[in-house]
Amino acid sequence: GFQHRRACRTIRHGDDSSPPTEELLRELHTALEDLRVTQDDLLYEYGELQRTRGIDAQELWRYQTLFDTAPAAYVTTDVHGLITEVNGVAEHLFQRAADHLVGTPMSVLIDARDRRVFRLTVNRLAYRPGQHQLRLCLDTTPDQTTDGWASVSTGMAATGERELLWILQRTDPEHGQDMLAQTVKDLTTLFASAGDVHDVLTTLCERALEIVDAKASGVLLADGNGRVQMIAASDQSTELLELFEMEHAEGPCIKAFRTNGVIMIDDLDHHAETWPGFVRLARKRYLRSVLSVPMCVGSKAIGAFNLLHSRLIAFDESDVQIAETLAAFAAFGVSSGRALDHTQKKVEQLEQALESAHQRRLAGQRD
Repeated sequence: GFQHRRACRTIRHGDDSSPPTEELLRELHTALEDLRVTQDDLLYEYGELQRTRGIDAQELWRYQTLFDTAPAAYVTTDVHGLITEVNGVAEHLFQRAADHLVGTPMSVLIDARDRRVFRLTVNRLAYRPGQHQLRLCLDTTPDQTTDGWASVSTGMAATGERELLWILQRTDPEHGQDMLAQTVKDLTTLFASAGDVHDVLTTLCERALEIVDAKASGVLLADGNGRVQMIAASDQSTELLELFEMEHAEGPCIKAFRTNGVIMIDDLDHHAETWPGFVRLARKRYLRSVLSVPMCVGSKAIGAFNLLHSRLIAFDESDVQIAETLAAFAAFGVSSGRALDHTQKKVEQLEQALESAHQRRLAGQRD
């Protein structure tokens, strides 16, 4: 810019009758090149900003979809306990529409006996970020209360202010349902603490055997390219069975993933022609019945969850409901982790691109 201005002053104030010198032409050429470099840098940065806006919009839509399709009641509040957002499951739990819940103090949804504990938890998290689990009696309807548990953690709202995320779940006095609620709570905690996916899903497989009357379990997950991978199993023998299913693309877990449907088999021998290798290996492990459910986020399957038993006709519809609940929580946790990783990578790429453009501009100024 300085060289360009100096050259222009020379033309205006110099001898108009004299032709431009060769040196002056070189200075003008250099100044024009500097302008072109600066223009290219500005266009590049403008493109990066436009791309970032697109990424932000895409990530916002992705997180909103995950929030809306979560398999538990999700409620966000400000640090004073005022509800700012709810998902569809929360609307169903409290039998009220979202526009009637948003703006309401969450304390009115808590039974009077537990409101003191609720307020203490809100006050603690407002000044000391972290995560807490607590049992609460929920006022689900004007004339009915329901025992439940809540997992609450701190986060940042789009406005930059701190918010609280509440995950609410009913509990049941029966042991199996209590075990299910405890497992869901533990899985939520593990995913929230950025636990290793393999470890979290191995915990899922092991706990499932305590909740459902099953002898083995495993999880297959699709990677970013849609390739199915064996990610976890309840034991080494089942891990080998799931690996065979993955490598040969045959078996009930693969079918549940591909069809996005529940596969319940009372006797594997009836499928020996369809999946000869899988059935042969299952027989060696004395496994006869199978229940496979897809792991879905919204309508998209990202994997499948497998339960196996040595007894014929081992599973029923109640087992299907439990398996689908566990699979839904696992899918939500995995997808949330992937979305966070994706966002972090995009931010890092943008920072590197902007730093590179800044360095090129500095180098151009020094030249």
